Amino acid sequence: MKREDTGSTDDTESIEECMPRDESKKEKKKTVFKPVPAVMPNFRACRITMLSSVVEQKKGQYMETEIDQSILPKLKKNKFLGVYMDPPFKCEDEAARITLEEFEGIRIADIVSHGMFFIWTEKEMLEEIVDIVCGKWGLRYVENICWLKKNWDNSLHLTESRLFSTSKKTLLVFRKSGDLDLRHQRSPDTIIDFIKPHDGRHPNEEKPGIVYEIIETMLPDIKKGTAPKFLELWARKDSVRDGWMMVYDSTYNPKPAPLSDDNERGFYFNIMRRKNTAVLQGEGGGERRRGRR
Repeated sequence: MKREDTGSTDDTESIEECMPRDESKKEKKKTVFKPVPAVMPNFRACRITMLSSVVEQKKGQYMETEIDQSILPKLKKNKFLGVYMDPPFKCEDEAARITLEEFEGIRIADIVSHGMFFIWTEKEMLEEIVDIVCGKWGLRYVENICWLKKNWDNSLHLTESRLFSTSKKTLLVFRKSGDLDLRHQRSPDTIIDFIKPHDGRHPNEEKPGIVYEIIETMLPDIKKGTAPKFLELWARKDSVRDGWMMVYDSTYNPKPAPLSDDNERGFYFNIMRRKNTAVLQGEGGGERRRGRR
């Protein structure tokens, strides 16, 4: 039987319209590349300028002089809000360079009308320092900050003491009465930081740099005016910081630190791990083994 042709041309055209068209049959548009201008417009290019070779000087001041009673007239004209001190009571490589009697004679509180005082001390001298500062200078004890010392291998730095080994140092905080703009509860009372190699440029070990930030956070008036608002006695040599007057003790004769204890003198070691033993080789070429404590 023959199948009847019931379709029509109209039906065929309608079916073709419903079917998806082949996109590949479309004519592709030609991409025309425009020529790049020989000179770029100014708004598309950034001008490159050379940096100035002149470094802007910091607002801080630096002074080298003998730190004793004679220093007071030199500092009297300044209006300090904070005094930061690191007196060399106990030195790393020699006897103490200042006694408690000499420290008492430096009545630095007499040239500060109102402000905060920060003094580093060992735990064996806490009572004597508080008696001098509160009893003789007339200041009031308010707080203390503890620096927990760590060695290069992340262990506690231990030194001999009377009863317990010493692994910390205390920064006593005192105040002289007067109106002060203080920022409370912004900083911790404990600093965990590594000891620095003793380079012989200062009788005391270098303290954590975050202490400056803690003091500046507590006393925000450092940003007001151009004159230094903070004073540091027994500062590091050639140290300058915005808003600070650094005073270095000119009587100290810097000398290279002798090579003795590994952690305090800052040896550079070639460390090879052999189970629980480290082979340490110093500058002298000598070699020794040390196990875990």
